[in-house]
Amino acid sequence: MKSYHANKGGGIASLIVKEHDIPTPGPHEVVVRVRASALNYRDLAIVWGTYPLPIKPDGIPLADGAGEVIAIGTDVTRAKPGDRVAATPLPQWIDEPFFPGWDSAAQIGGSLDGLLTEYALLHEEWLVHIPVPDTRGIGKVRKRACG
Repeated sequence: MKSYHANKGGGIASLIVKEHDIPTPGPHEVVVRVRASALNYRDLAIVWGTYPLPIKPDGIPLADGAGEVIAIGTDVTRAKPGDRVAATPLPQWIDEPFFPGWDSAAQIGGSLDGLLTEYALLHEEWLVHIPVPDTRGIGKVRKRACG
């Protein structure tokens, strides 16, 4: 599989393509075949070096994306192969306008690998199900969910 990698402050030119094996899910993890992803201002701020939160070195960017579950690990109860899902960019943020520790919070496409990849390994609790049936196509669903 192919994925793009970037470093904070490296600019767009720092994006490089790498080949990887398709990930194998562990307990409570799922593998999602990414079918749509979106570049946002946040992603540009990361490569420009102006994003204030910690970023994983050589990480996979993009927080917004959607796809289908192709594999699940042991103890997964919230997803099954074939489910259409989107990832939640701030997986620890459940509710409230702000949450304690937001400045060091885990973020997909930031401190955690993101969705500029063919296959993403995600914790089952980081997923939001896309209602079925939905005839709009997965790319349009993701765009609507993120604005």
